[in-house]
Order: sequence, then C-alpha cells, then structure tokens
Amino acid sequence: MKLRHLAWMGAAVLSLGASTPLLEAGTSSFRLAGEDAATSFRARVAAFWSWFGEHADEHREALSSRDPVRIREVKQAIDARLGELVPGLTFAADFGATPDSVAVNLVSGDDRTRQLLGRELVASMPALPRWMWSPWRPPADPTRSLGSIGSTDLVPRDFRVYCEWNGEETHLSLAVWHDGFPKLKPEDRQTLATRLVDRMLGAATAKRTPHTVTVLEKAPAADAEGVVAGDELYTTLVEFLKSENFDAVTPPEMVEDYYGPPSGEHDAGTRLGDLLSGASRYPDLVADFNLDMGTTTVSALTKVGATAGYVGFTHTIERVPLDTESGLAWIAIRKELASALDAKLTAAHAGTVVGFGDGAKRVWIDVLFFDESAALPIVRSVFAADARVTAAELYSFDRHELEPRTKIK
Repeated sequence: MKLRHLAWMGAAVLSLGASTPLLEAGTSSFRLAGEDAATSFRARVAAFWSWFGEHADEHREALSSRDPVRIREVKQAIDARLGELVPGLTFAADFGATPDSVAVNLVSGDDRTRQLLGRELVASMPALPRWMWSPWRPPADPTRSLGSIGSTDLVPRDFRVYCEWNGEETHLSLAVWHDGFPKLKPEDRQTLATRLVDRMLGAATAKRTPHTVTVLEKAPAADAEGVVAGDELYTTLVEFLKSENFDAVTPPEMVEDYYGPPSGEHDAGTRLGDLLSGASRYPDLVADFNLDMGTTTVSALTKVGATAGYVGFTHTIERVPLDTESGLAWIAIRKELASALDAKLTAAHAGTVVGFGDGAKRVWIDVLFFDESAALPIVRSVFAADARVTAAELYSFDRHELEPRTKIK
C-alpha cells in the first residue's frame, strides 16, 4: 500500500466548556396538522422568514442574554417553526463574530431531504442584521479557544497536526500534538485531538473527508514534513485535496451516489429501460424509483410543498458506440443544460438540479422543485433555447406515475 505524505509544506483537568454553544441541537415534537400541502415549499420558506424577521431582534437579545429561561423559550419557538417547515430539522446556535450577534447552524443529520430543504431555507434567508445562518456547522473561528487545560487556553494555533494522505484509498490520517498533552490522561488527549479536527474542518468537510485522528507520542520537529498548525488545517487540507482532485469542501448533501437501473424488463426508451449511468445528490429518491422501494421520499416532499421530477430529452448529437468524441459531445450538452437550468432555478428559489441519468435513447436531468408552478416556465425556457434539443418531457419520481406529466419541448 503506497502512502503519500502531504507535501504542504496526566493529572490535569481538561475543560472544553470555553466553546460550549448557546444551544445544542434540539429534539422537539413536530407536527404537520393544519398545513396546506398545496402551498409550495418556497412560499412556506417565505412565511418562515417573515415570522423570524418579526422576532429577530427579540430572539437575538434573548439568545445573547445568557438567561437559561429566555434561551429555552426561544429555542422551543424556533424549533417548533423549523419542525413545521421540515419535520426533523433542528438547529444549534452560538455567539457570532460580535457578542450581540448569533450564528445558527441547521442540524439535518443524514436525511437527504432535510439536508437539501435546509440548504434552500438558508439560501432564501433575507438580510437580518447580526444573524448568520448556515445549513451545516462551518469550520470554527481559528482564533477561538477550544477549552483549557488548567489555566492554559487551548488555542488552535498551538496544536500541531501531522498529516498523511493515502491516495489509493482516499484516506487522510491526522496525528495531533499539543504541549499540554503530557498532563492529560490518554483518553482526554484523544478527546481533545478529535475535537480540534472536528471543529477546524467543520461538519461538512469532516463528514465528507474519510479520515482518522490519533495522538502523537511526542512533539514533532518544527520543520517536519506534513506538519501544520491547527489553525491552518482547514485551508491547507482543502488546497491539497483539490490538487488531488478530491472534493473535500462538498457538503454532505452534495455527495454523488447513484442507484442504477433495476433488474427486470422495462419498456425501451423509458428511463428504467434505457438507463446506462448517472449520478445524484438525492440517492434515496433515485433508489425509491429505480429499485421500486416505494414512495416514501416523494410523499415526504409532498407534505412540505416540494416535488421531484426528471426531464427526459432527445437531441441531435449522435452517439457512436466506443467513440470517445461523440460520447464527450453527449456529456457536454447534458452538463450545459443542467448548469443553465440549475442557475436559473436557484436564482428564482424555484428548485435545483439534483442529478442526471444517461440513456441509450435519451438524457435525463433530475430536479427538486421548491415551487413547481414557478419552475416549469424556467425549465421550458432553458430547453427551448437549445437548438440541439429535439423533444423534452417532464416525468414524476413516483412509480405510480410513469407517463409524462407535461411536455417541455
């Protein structure tokens, strides 16, 4: 196994309380009773921000007050509204860049529906002074203490991290050192090392990048290859992994997984009978459809006013088997259309492209709609503008609706 070094280049009490957030992720009981399923997710998001904007100052003052009663009341109020918007979506809050500002990070877990809808919620946020919202926990402020060992502040720049990259397995080994480690028990050293890496990389990068964290047995040499200061870990790691063509900064909901065509016979020319390859940011949606696993995902979207569909289109580019040039031309048209469509849908907060499928007869672009009625004119305009597209239709991801829903071109 070939390993490549990154070429970038006790009895004491361990306290981690210095960076305890204002609010940890909550677990409220959520309800959909009384919700109008016909109301689009885009409209429901606008209603959420309208409500939040009316109470933004009082919420911020309460969260910054350090009064546990006021904090709990605000937590419950925001939790309830988030849960009504997207069941299971919760949040954590901490002090922002200034003492009277608040940073909110959504907590969606591994649920792709919550991840994607939460991402749109943050993208739709209006300007609210002294508030910062993120769809996931970002890397921590590198100047902020992670806690203390006795009277010693645990500042990220005082840590050293030895980094080793296994390019064959796309795995990162991180070994951490701090001069205070000899004062700590082995388990506390591991806790602190893991906390440093988790906080410096942020939730998205830490989850996206396969890695292990261990503790160095002694301080590394100042000029040791592959050693970086703790406050430089995120920027250095991202730069290196990009050079390795490994996308470390992609948040969890953007990971490309894909479920191919199911077994069995399907009509020629249909997505299920035609599919050759594909990729998706919403693999459970694709799995439900391609593997006939039910309608759990589309049902969950319907309840919150969102829908998912895919556009199947034919074009004038002939694909010659085993001919690389014609294959690249085929891919180029799909990329151009997907990029143009995603940009316009995103700008209108009407939807987002979540994947694609290449078939023998047609190409398929998968779309998550936040407001389908607003999105359809955009979809039609994008396909109408490309002369290479000869015909296009919109289909549902519901296996009970295999016929085209509407003509696009």
